[in-house]
Amino acid sequence: MAIKAIMCDIDGTLLSSKGYVTDKTVEMIKKAREKGILFGLSTGRDVNSIQTLLKDWHIDGLVDLIVGTGGAEIYDYTLNISKAQYPLDGESINLK
Repeated sequence: MAIKAIMCDIDGTLLSSKGYVTDKTVEMIKKAREKGILFGLSTGRDVNSIQTLLKDWHIDGLVDLIVGTGGAEIYDYTLNISKAQYPLDGESINLK
């Protein structure tokens, strides 16, 4: 079975306990991408906040896809597609 993509959570997974991506992790992401494996982030954080932090985390240009806000937002760098959907409306909530 060929691996096509690696999706990674951020907090407590990708980031070290000090809040950054280690050099070894960056190296492994680069090696995976050299093999044609896409690398993405899947998080509860919103896409925009992730995009502003990629450079600080030293993974700017290494992320192919972001799935944010618990799946409600997607940004695909390979296809240059951004989508967001928040389908919950007031009629769906019964507060009684």
